[in-house]
Amino acid sequence: MTMHKAARIVPAALFAAVIGAAPVQAAAASDATDATPTVRVVNNHDQNVAVYVVSADGQRHYLGTVNRSQFRAFQVPTEALTGETVQVQVIPRTGPAGLGVRTSEEGVQTAHVAASADRSIQLWLEPELARSTATVGVS
Repeated sequence: MTMHKAARIVPAALFAAVIGAAPVQAAAASDATDATPTVRVVNNHDQNVAVYVVSADGQRHYLGTVNRSQFRAFQVPTEALTGETVQVQVIPRTGPAGLGVRTSEEGVQTAHVAASADRSIQLWLEPELARSTATVGVS
């Protein structure tokens, strides 16, 4: 049986300290010896979104983009595991479809989540991002 704990999502604008950090490409799926937490995103928002993980030291690491009406799963890169917790940040992409070169800083961010390999962070994004939910499961 999987246990889930609800996590709080707050506007990303409150976390200006992490905005503008250089993104780092997510690591490819790795073997069991390099297991890291998983981030799963279901995007019901009307725009594509950029997904980041914010490490305990405040560095933002780019995981990828989830197109509207799509689902994607990401492994948290090992370089993002600088402490005991991480946060997941989601920011809508703006601009012409396909380019996605600009992001709006009006996004959402989870509370701190324990960064163990058996964790799965799931985000269900709603059309109104402030109504989105996050859960943390134990794999």
